[in-house]
Parts: sequence; C-alpha cells; structure tokens
Amino acid sequence: MNSLLQNAPVGFAFFDRERRYIRINEQLADCNGILAEAHMGRTLADLIPVVGASVEPLIDRVFDTGEPIPYREVMGETPREPGVTRHWLIALFPVHEGMEVAAVGAVVMEVTDLRRAETARRQSDERFRSVFELAAVGIERVGLDGRLLDVNAKICDIVGYPREELLKRTYRDITDPADLPAEEGLIERLLSGELSSYALEKRYRRKDGGAVWVRVTSSLARITGTEPAYRITVAEDITERKAMEAELRSARDEAERANLAKSKFLAAASHDLRQPLQSLFFFAAALSAHVGSAAGAKILTHLEQGLDALKGLLDSLLDVSRLDAGVVTPVFEEFDVAEVLDPIRAAYAPVAAGKGIGWQVEVAAGRVRSDRTLLGRLLRNLVENAIRYTDSGLVRVQCRPDGRFLSIVVQDTGMGIPDDHLERIFEEFHQVGNPERDRNQGLGLGLAIVRRLSRLLEHPVQVRSAVGKGSAFRVLVPTGEPVMAAAAVAGSEGPGMGQGRLAVLVDDDAIVLMGLQLILTEWGYTVLAAGSADQAMERLSAQTRVPDIVIADYRLREGRIGTEVILRVRERYGAGVPGVILTGETGPDCLLDATAHGLTVIHKPVTPRELAAAVDQQLKAVPA
Repeated sequence: MNSLLQNAPVGFAFFDRERRYIRINEQLADCNGILAEAHMGRTLADLIPVVGASVEPLIDRVFDTGEPIPYREVMGETPREPGVTRHWLIALFPVHEGMEVAAVGAVVMEVTDLRRAETARRQSDERFRSVFELAAVGIERVGLDGRLLDVNAKICDIVGYPREELLKRTYRDITDPADLPAEEGLIERLLSGELSSYALEKRYRRKDGGAVWVRVTSSLARITGTEPAYRITVAEDITERKAMEAELRSARDEAERANLAKSKFLAAASHDLRQPLQSLFFFAAALSAHVGSAAGAKILTHLEQGLDALKGLLDSLLDVSRLDAGVVTPVFEEFDVAEVLDPIRAAYAPVAAGKGIGWQVEVAAGRVRSDRTLLGRLLRNLVENAIRYTDSGLVRVQCRPDGRFLSIVVQDTGMGIPDDHLERIFEEFHQVGNPERDRNQGLGLGLAIVRRLSRLLEHPVQVRSAVGKGSAFRVLVPTGEPVMAAAAVAGSEGPGMGQGRLAVLVDDDAIVLMGLQLILTEWGYTVLAAGSADQAMERLSAQTRVPDIVIADYRLREGRIGTEVILRVRERYGAGVPGVILTGETGPDCLLDATAHGLTVIHKPVTPRELAAAVDQQLKAVPA
C-alpha cells in the first residue's frame, strides 16, 4: 500500500469522519503546496478553504451512504500559487472495516494545463471563426473531391447562394465552364506537390445566372490527424476592376484607331497634294529662263517663295505621318555636334537677318551619340519656331556639357508662352498667338514633330518661358567618346548639266510628267517620257542608245511600281543603269524596295535643286 501511494501518478488522500487527513501521498501534498506531515490532523477546509467547501459535503455523503462518488471537477487556489485558479478531478470511495465505513479515500488528478489548453483552443477557434466570417474576401474550404466543406458570408454574397445551399455544391458547379480547364490543371499540379499554391482570375456563375470575376488563390491544407486534407481558397471580387480594364482597353483602342485614321488622312492628303505641287515646281523652274523683265522675275520669285512655303508645310505633314506610322528608324552614331549646328548656323543667318533680329550659334566642342539627320530636323524645327515668333531681339543656340549629356538650348526673346499653353504647344496644329490661322506662320506642326523626334531618339526636351520675355527649349543629347580631330571633308560638287544624256521619265500623272520633262530638257538631257512601264519599254525599243538614268514614280497604273521599270531597263541594258524614285508615298515599302536595289528615293514635292542633287548622286555612283 505504501509503495502504491507513493509511486502512483495521481494524488491519494484518506479522511476520517471529522474530515481530517489521516493519510496523503507526496504527489497530492506537492500539488497542494503543503508538506505531507502538515496535512495530518487538519481538515481540507482548513488548508484549502474553497476546495474544502465543495468537497467536504461529498466526504460526508460517502460516509453516510457507503457509495463511491465518480470523478467531478473542482476549482480553487492553493498555498503554492495564491491567486491562480487550478482545476482538479476528484473521485471519492469508502474504506470499510467490516460493515462500517472507517475512512473515505480520494483520488485526485490535476487538469489545470488541460483546461488552459482547451480555453486557448476555444478562443483560437472563436477568433478564426470571427476572421473567417467577417473577412472582406470570400473564403472556402474545398475537399479534394471538389465539394465545398465550409464557406464564409462573403463568398455567399459573391455567388448569391445561401450557405446551406452552397454547401451542397462543388467548386465546379459555380465556376464558368470556360475557366475550368485552366484551374483543374493548376489543382493537379498543386496536389502533386509541384506547386505550393496557385492564383488565377476566373468567373463564378451566380445563382441568378450572372457572372462575377474573381481572383482566386488556393493552397493545400495538409492535416496530420484524422481529418482529411482539403484546399483553402480565397476569392476576391474583381468584377469592377475588370470592367474598368475593359473600358480602358476600349478607350485605348478607340484612341489608336483615331490616331491611325489621322495618320492615314495626313498621308493621303499629303500624297494627293504633292502631285500638282510637284509640277508647279518644275514649271516655275523652267519658266525662269524665259522671264526677261525685272517685274516678271520679281513675280516669279514670289511664286517660288510661295511654293517653298507650301512644300515646307507638306514636309511637316509627311514627318508627322511617318513618325506616327513608326516607319522612321534612327541610325545612331557618334559625331561632332558642330556637324549638325554649323549647317543650321549658315542656313538661318539670312532668315534672321531678313527679320532684323540677332542670330548667334555658340558651338561647344564635343561629340554626341544620335541620329544626325533626325537631330538636325529636331533642332531646325526649334530654330524655325523661335525665329517665327521673335520680332525683335535675338535668337541664340547654345550648347554646353551637362553630365553625361550635351545640353543644346534654343533661346529667343519673342512673345513667350503662357503657362496654360506649355503642354499644348506640342500638340498638332496648336499655335500660340495665331487665332486667325495665318498660314504664313505655318501649320503648327513644328513642335509636334519635335515631341515625336524627342521620344524616338530618347532625347528629353524641356521648355521654360515668360510671357513678353521669350522662351528657351533645352534638348539633352547623350555624349559620345572624344576622338582626335579629323580633316575636313570636301563638299560634293554641284550637279552638272545633262550634256545630252538620255533620261527615261516614267510617271502616270501627266502634269508631273510634263513638268519633269520640261526641267530635264532645260538641263540639257535628251528625254524619253512615258506614262507606264510598258510604254517606257516600248519607246526604248525604238532607241539605239542606252539610257543614262531612269527617273520613275513609285506607284504607277495597274498596280505597277517604279522599281519594276528600272529593273526591266537594267535587264535589257545592264545592271549599271542608275535610277531615282520620285514619289509621294509616305510608307516604308517604297524606301525598303528602292534601297534593296541601290536606288535613291526623293519625296514629292522636290525642288529642282533637290532633284538635280539626287540625279547627280546616282550618275556619280556609276563606275567610269
């Protein structure tokens, strides 16, 4: 008995009829925080009053009835930890001597830690349930067979089903059939361990038949006990976001369609206007040799100035349409910035002098990395804009190093730009101070082209301005590696006269063809003119001479193109026959086709000087 009492994993105690301890083992004494010897002769109520108040009546009942009392839970404090509530399970049994109950035994097991764990788990369950139910997103527990095991209020709201009805369904029942294959493939990879979780956007089918877009994130809950594994799925309603994305896509597509339509219109208008304008250039050039009086020469000069202005406007339209169409590809190289600024200095000096304003170009020594042609076009547009809007004072171009860039500033003392116009000046056709749309001030495309070229070249353009004081446009161009100064390259010689060479002209526009024939004849060429490729080849058959050059429009009748004419001439007379394509086309097809065959392309309308330069370039390229 002593061995049992002292080694049992539970507490034992024995009480007499006065409820006094007559025996206690060390386990129970330690639990009470009182030495075993101190219990002897004392009552439970003396030592642990709260526990005694509930247990002593039970001891009396066992003495009176001789019947045991099964385990029941009691709580109280002990001297070992005052203020801390402890829990015990106590069972009482009688100890008989003959027919009498001589003592009452008690078996005591402390369950304080168990009760604390149960409380913590209950509180955790309550917190989880609160989060689960009050979450702003839908949450599902989904069995591996697809059944919905549990759902929160939000998911019920998303799909429009009551909870009890939703728990009779599977995730497949509420998923749009078109979205099932993608998710089932992800679930298969999740269950195989290939994925730890997955996310996708799909549609739920509501009870009322409508569709709602959700972003679903799902992961596998691996349960180690007897509970089977399941998936935890979080569903966020993204229907509103999807609607906004659809609206943005529609607006973007509409803007792109409008922009494309604008570009096509500009290209078509430019092409159609170039044809008659081209003939005017040639007729005016041919007429100059036949005007003898000073008054007539002055009128002809005004006519040529008007044609030059109109050509500039059409060239601007061409630049806009080509840049919008994405057919301009920069060719980046390193070069001295003076190679771009020196021609600008020379070209605009007489223009500024004609307006009576100062003109300065301060060129800093340095190399830049850019496309020299496009950079020159960007700077010329800024200079033209500055001169146009400056009536007195000065237009100045300065460049200075700025870190990894060369800063090129075009500054004027003109009318300035109001703050509310600073962004709009880069829009097409927007002009400050020209409400009457005076065409002498251009179309308002110069700065629109600057913006496009700035983006294409990735050269930032900044502007600052003060009304009545002037404006300054700053272009940042990446610097290149410094090199030793190279010897100046001599300029190319001007075009010579025709000297009786045979020129084949092909254009389906009779007026342009007539003007072209007239100007080439004035230059001393023998001209063979034709309105089509077949007509040109037929008329060449009557000739005994080999053509010295072919000048052809790109788009001819019956779907024919100018390169076809030149290739047919080369097939008959040899591959060395030079050719020039004269076209109003703005797309990339013509340029690519002509480049592939070594031809020069010039865009209508061209001045006689530009045509002569292109012809001279091709003639010089022919081996002697």
